[in-house]
Amino acid sequence: MDGIPVTPVDDSLTWNPYQVVEVTVRDSGNSIIGQTRATVPTSDEMNCARCHGTNAFTDVLTKHDNEEGTSLLTQTPVLCADCHGSPALGQTGPGISGKYLSQAMHGFHAGVIPPPTCYDCHPGATTQCSRSERHSAADGNCVTCHGSLSQVGSSIPATRIPWVNEPKCVACHTGVAEVDTLTTLYRNAQGHGNLRCAACHGSPHAMIPTNRAQASDHYQALQYQGGAKSIGSCGICHSSSRGEGSSEFAEQHGGASPRTRTACNVCHTSVSSSTGSWPHAYQWHNSN
Repeated sequence: MDGIPVTPVDDSLTWNPYQVVEVTVRDSGNSIIGQTRATVPTSDEMNCARCHGTNAFTDVLTKHDNEEGTSLLTQTPVLCADCHGSPALGQTGPGISGKYLSQAMHGFHAGVIPPPTCYDCHPGATTQCSRSERHSAADGNCVTCHGSLSQVGSSIPATRIPWVNEPKCVACHTGVAEVDTLTTLYRNAQGHGNLRCAACHGSPHAMIPTNRAQASDHYQALQYQGGAKSIGSCGICHSSSRGEGSSEFAEQHGGASPRTRTACNVCHTSVSSSTGSWPHAYQWHNSN
C-alpha cells in the first residue's frame, strides 16, 4: 500500500491536527460494500520556542556547542539523529554519541528548572494528543504510563529502546486474557479473529470515548453501535451473533443490583467452542 501524506491543514486551509480520512471498500464490480471514517492525527506544533526563544534552533545549537565542545552552529543544517540514533527514523543504535535521541533529550531536560511539561513538546500545547477520557488528565496523564522525564531518560537503554519498547496495557490491566501482548506493541497487536486491538478499543492515545468535542474519534463506534464506547458486541460486525448489544441486555436484564452488571456477550452472542476465539476469553471483570 502506498503511503498517503497528511498535513494538519485541511482543504479549506484551516489548521486542524485531527484530520479525518474516509475509507471506502469496493468489490470487484466497484460496488461499495463498506464505508467509514477514521481520525488521522498529525501536528507540526512541536518546537523549542517556549524555552529557547524565536530563534530556537540557533539557541539550541549554541548551547550544545558550549556544553559539549561541538561546532554544530557552523555545520547547519543539523539533524540531531546524525549523532543521536532514533529508531523512529529507522536507526538501530544510539549513534556515534552513544546516546539515543530520546535518552539525550529527556535526560537533559529532566535537570532543567522548572522542567518542561510533556505537552511542551509532544506534540504541543494545542494539539495535546492524549485524549482518552479513561486515561487522560489535564496534563495528559503521560507520566502514569511513560514515566517522568528522568525515568524516561534513565531507562534507556538499560531496560528499553525508544520507539521499540513502549508502555503495556497489562501494567494496569492484569488478569485478563490477551491483554499482555508480550513484545508486540499495542498498535500492532492482534487478538480475537486476528483483529487489531485498536479496532475495538481505539488507538493508544485515543481510546474511546475521547475528550474531543468533534465526533471523528467516535465515528466508528457511533456508526456501528450508536454509542461512543469501545466496540463491545460481536453482533456489530457479525450478523449471526445473537443479541443487539448493551441496549438489549439492559432491557432484558437491567437493574441496579451489582449482579446484573455483567459481560453482555457472555450470553448474547454465538459462542465458538474454542475459548481461544472468545474476546479476551470473556474474562471481563464486574464493575464493582
